[in-house]
Amino acid sequence: MFRYLRLLLLIGFNQITSIFAKTMCNEDYYGNCIDEGCSTWFDGNHTCDISYDNNTIVNMTCSDVVCNEVSKPLCIKPGYHLNSECHLVHDSYRLLLIIPLVYAVRLVGFVITSVYCDPQQKFSTKLTDIDKDIGTSCVTCWCPCITFGEIFKDIYDVPTILGCLVYIFCGSFRCCLSVLNRSGLRKKYNINGEQNKDFLLDVCIHCWAHPCALCQERRELIVQRNDIESLNTPIVPQQTGEPAVVVMASRVGKPVVINASLHDVDNTKE
Repeated sequence: MFRYLRLLLLIGFNQITSIFAKTMCNEDYYGNCIDEGCSTWFDGNHTCDISYDNNTIVNMTCSDVVCNEVSKPLCIKPGYHLNSECHLVHDSYRLLLIIPLVYAVRLVGFVITSVYCDPQQKFSTKLTDIDKDIGTSCVTCWCPCITFGEIFKDIYDVPTILGCLVYIFCGSFRCCLSVLNRSGLRKKYNINGEQNKDFLLDVCIHCWAHPCALCQERRELIVQRNDIESLNTPIVPQQTGEPAVVVMASRVGKPVVINASLHDVDNTKE
């Protein structure tokens, strides 16, 4: 018997609390309880912007909505809107307007960087000379860590794989590391423009044209390495039908001419 009495008391308590909660909630025009803290409410035929003070509605500004279908009252959360059928959908279409704007800003930054900033640094190739080395451009497009690793290796004399790993795991700080790489590359090969602006130019170039900057630095490495290696590379004379002629200095201070046959040389004469 006590169990039935407890059950009846529990049911009665729930009914009382539900009635009390209903009378205490913020209601819309049709008597529906507005979700607590909801800033925009749809009651079926109106959308209302609501302002609160201690969970109490201070102001409610509503506008009529024409619905093709009958919809139940709901709270319009930030980032959502009502479609033509008065169904709640995400504001994903707005991203389609933001993305072109972002790319337009990046394009303007790239143009300013390539036209103004890049010529002030005396690199062997331009920032936009992508066609000068298609291989480097393709590698940088798909695996920029490899290009970064080669530059890192040349500057700091470490394995290329170390530079690749540093580039991969640094995430958002990749441009910062590339700025340091570019600065080190300029110092090593004495590539200097205006001394008080070079670092700022490095920052601007890698901020607005990071992949192109990596390609430019890789091409600069190729040019510099070829220049250094050519100093120690012997010049091989072209083969012609005539014998080679070598001029040597003799002990008496007069030149001695030696040809391939050695028949015309008289070493007894001074």
